[in-house]
Amino acid sequence: MLDRPLRSRRLLAAALIFLVTLSISLFSVSHKRQLGQMDGMAEEYFDLGIFLALTHHFPVIENTPFVFRPPGYSFFIASVFTIWGGLSEEEKRLRNSKEQKIEIDIADAVVVLLVAQCLLLGLSAMFFFLWLSSFLSLPIAIGFAFAFGCNPYAIILTGFFHYALLHIFLLIVSSYALSGALANSRPVGLYLFGAGILWGVSALVRPVVLILPIFTFFIFLYRFKPAWMSIVKSTLVFTIGMGVTIAPYTLRNYALTERFIPVNAQAGAVFWAATVAKSERDPNHFRWWHIWNRNGMPIFQRITKRATFSHLAYLVHNLEFEDEFAKQTTQNLRRQPQVFAYNFVQNVLTFNLDINSVLIKVFQSIQDPSRKIDKQWFAVGHQQNFHDSLVANAFSLFVYLLTLLSVLGIYRALRDGDPALLVPGFVYLCLCVAHAITVMDLLHYYIKIPFLFVFAAYFVDRMGATSITLPAVGSKFPLSSILNAVVISFGVGLSLAVL
Repeated sequence: MLDRPLRSRRLLAAALIFLVTLSISLFSVSHKRQLGQMDGMAEEYFDLGIFLALTHHFPVIENTPFVFRPPGYSFFIASVFTIWGGLSEEEKRLRNSKEQKIEIDIADAVVVLLVAQCLLLGLSAMFFFLWLSSFLSLPIAIGFAFAFGCNPYAIILTGFFHYALLHIFLLIVSSYALSGALANSRPVGLYLFGAGILWGVSALVRPVVLILPIFTFFIFLYRFKPAWMSIVKSTLVFTIGMGVTIAPYTLRNYALTERFIPVNAQAGAVFWAATVAKSERDPNHFRWWHIWNRNGMPIFQRITKRATFSHLAYLVHNLEFEDEFAKQTTQNLRRQPQVFAYNFVQNVLTFNLDINSVLIKVFQSIQDPSRKIDKQWFAVGHQQNFHDSLVANAFSLFVYLLTLLSVLGIYRALRDGDPALLVPGFVYLCLCVAHAITVMDLLHYYIKIPFLFVFAAYFVDRMGATSITLPAVGSKFPLSSILNAVVISFGVGLSLAVL
């Protein structure tokens, strides 16, 4: 239990981190051109959010219900617009009109969503600090929370209409809740159930954590061993918490399709992609296109009877594609299991060692009013020489530093038998496995960023007792203070270079 002065300092620091992160991100969205939908790379979430806000349901395309995307980010966008109220007149018009054509000026809606995502980043940094400060010293927690919330990668995500930032927020809050539940003297109960609910919400944004109960079993095994009843009960309570959150949407999907679809109908496609052909590490290009153009288009042409690709045609035949991909995945695993094994290793390596720093180059490039984002920049083989790579390479170096510190932090925790990294460690492992067995592509690397900061902060904090002499000043300084300053300077300094 924290004493009152420490609790007050912690809350003051949390408020300061929120305000500083919010201010920097608001400056970015108000003074810089943003990624937006990135020439369609952000997929159709923004459009789905507007449609959902106006009609209160997802679209039906040629009598086919929409089950293709996870609903979380679209619901977030719709909620923002509903709270804002700026689309209410169009909503009334649609309700009283037989014609369902939407006619709105989205300029104001874009501004509202940008501000909402700035608030989301501020909250993410604040909860990240509260999570860190629950098991690390206040100076280290403050430093790493600032570096996390104010680095250019995070700032750029506020202007990108994609689920990444919402998912980061939910990963942080859900991990903090699970860590807090385990720290409680009686973790089995409402605390653990509540943590499960939060993880269920995260699964509705991206279903990569549907396998998390497998990994939480090992968390509970460490926490309660040898009390097997508590281990089983904890796993069940957590899983039920996730289940009751996801269940309404699963029932909606079943009512519309008569199929068991927990969140969305894309599982067949991503498992197929992992088994159909060998794929190389390439964090700055969109590998799915490469896989699809070589191996998916023949399937598309056979099912839709169309010579060229149409996203609407894919949505109409979504479930047929899922059936075909599931069948081919089974065949591929029997015929060429080495392909899946190769891709598994490549995905693990790229998940842990790479970062999609090209987003920083894209952001810098479009500050020239004459430049527009071209999705061909992300095609495999493109040289991506549309802007210099200085800041992007520096950010990659920053991530390599965090990765090195993370490895040292995980080693230190394992060596000392310290359970502080138990939750972030197993969640990270869950996310790594989920991407290893499917596809680790251009827009997925955001998912590891908060965990690298956690592991690195742990190591830096544990270096508090080690001092080194700086020749320039001839004095000894704690290694933790030096590393903390380096991380802050790197994170915030790169943002200043971009903004």
